[in-house]
Amino acid sequence: MLRKTSELAPPQPRGTFSERALGILEPRQALKMLVAALAVLGALHMLSVVVMNIWGQVGFFNGLVMKLNLDAERAIPSHYSSILLMLAAGLLYVVSRMDRPEMRRFWRLMTGVFVFLSFDEAASLHEMLVYPLNSRFELARQILFSWVLILVPMVAVLFVYSIRYLFKMPRRMQKLVVASGFIFVVGMLVFELLAGLYIGSGGSQNGYLYGLMVLCEESAEIFGVSLFIYSLLVYVDLIARTEEAQPTSSPSAACPPTSAPSPSAATRKETASSSPMVTS
Repeated sequence: MLRKTSELAPPQPRGTFSERALGILEPRQALKMLVAALAVLGALHMLSVVVMNIWGQVGFFNGLVMKLNLDAERAIPSHYSSILLMLAAGLLYVVSRMDRPEMRRFWRLMTGVFVFLSFDEAASLHEMLVYPLNSRFELARQILFSWVLILVPMVAVLFVYSIRYLFKMPRRMQKLVVASGFIFVVGMLVFELLAGLYIGSGGSQNGYLYGLMVLCEESAEIFGVSLFIYSLLVYVDLIARTEEAQPTSSPSAACPPTSAPSPSAATRKETASSSPMVTS
């Protein structure tokens, strides 16, 4: 009894690899959702700034409003950033298992970096460096976030180390990684440094100007990580599609066909020579 062709043929996979294997959205949809979440966080932050400037600090209500502020430690935005960084670390680990052997060391190092950044965002470890550095270098009146001075050489060393691995990536991946890293570093270093100088010169942390600085800083950091997550999803799909496109060797492919082959030219010539010749 013959079966239908649809029963014999294997089902064709649908969607991207990230949808099928990782159980998450397609890269573009994931990026749209991350950008939408960032917009919501930004709106809630500015709402908290407006409320603080209108009503001031009012007990329990002030604590509730500060949970929406992007500059507050252990608040909703900081927890979201920590989860986002840990998600990037998870994707980096997946890439380290899928990519070529010569790239795995780099991806594993980046996994460790993002795990540390996630814990730092959740526990505010970098804040412990502010007062020791200020007292050591007498920066109390010039800069508030002096931990940036330690972060700059660390970022420079990581960038130099990553250059040779960057050139081994596809062109599109190179652009996405450079763009996401640049946006993240600008938010983490430039806007953080400007905000620290503003506060160190006597500016108010409850004012609208500082609120806008914090919005630019945290938005750049969160969007940089979101874009990096998008680039990792694109890279995972690219690796998976490349592996699926490669031909797989099977026993049936190595065996000759079972159907009778057509007579070759040598067979036809032998048959013609064995037939009786017609003489005139």
